[in-house]
This record gives sequence, C-alpha cells and structure tokens, in this order.
Amino acid sequence: MSTQDLSAAVPLVHASDGIGYRLIELPAELIDNHSEWSLSSSADGLARLQAAGKTYALRQKNTSNALVLLKTTGPMVSLDPGSLDARPAVSAIATVHETVELVEEKEPTSSETPKPTAAPARGKWHEKFGRTR
Repeated sequence: MSTQDLSAAVPLVHASDGIGYRLIELPAELIDNHSEWSLSSSADGLARLQAAGKTYALRQKNTSNALVLLKTTGPMVSLDPGSLDARPAVSAIATVHETVELVEEKEPTSSETPKPTAAPARGKWHEKFGRTR
C-alpha cells in the first residue's frame, strides 16, 4: 500500500470565476513582434486581426484536450484546528475547450485565375450508378 506525505501538498480548489475565456493561438511571426494590433469585423461578419501589415481571420477550433486555467490564491488555512500551518493554494478558475487560431489571409492578385465553380449535381447517385448493379 502506498502512502503520500500530505504535509507538502498544495491544495487545489475548483472555483470558477464565471468569465468565458478564449485563448488565441499566435503565429510565430507575431510572438515577438511589437507592432500595434487591431481587431475589426468584415462584411461577412467575421472578426479580423490586423498586425504587422498582415490580416488574419479568427477561427474557433475545438480541442479534445481541455485546458485548465489555474490561479494562485492566498494561504489556505489548515483543516486541523490545532495546526498553524497555512499553505498557498491553487484554484482552477476555468476550463477551456476551444481556442482561436489566426489564419493569414492572402491578398488576391490579378494574375490568379478564379477557381471554377462546381457543376450542379445532375440526378441522384442511385439513378446514375444503380442501373449497373
């Protein structure tokens, strides 16, 4: 049977602060860049970030691995009434399941040819391929 020394343990308390957090995944070129950033919306209703002369679209992506945000709190009084031991505690203030990624938008050039549109579907699959079965 294993034993643990609880005298050195740091208490963990779940104390949600009720704020909805979103973490932004920054591209490498923006991490140490000290230029001014600005957020705006476009005609399509999506948010855009302008930074360092580039425009980035903000896209939410879900993750299967939740990220727990922790915050240190003041000393937690020991549960033992005879002890004067006060240890620092850690509070789990939020769990994040979504992050926001920045996707750089390229400016369209006049030399690019427009992509062809898909041909409309003609008939149903079983009408096209079911005859030979």
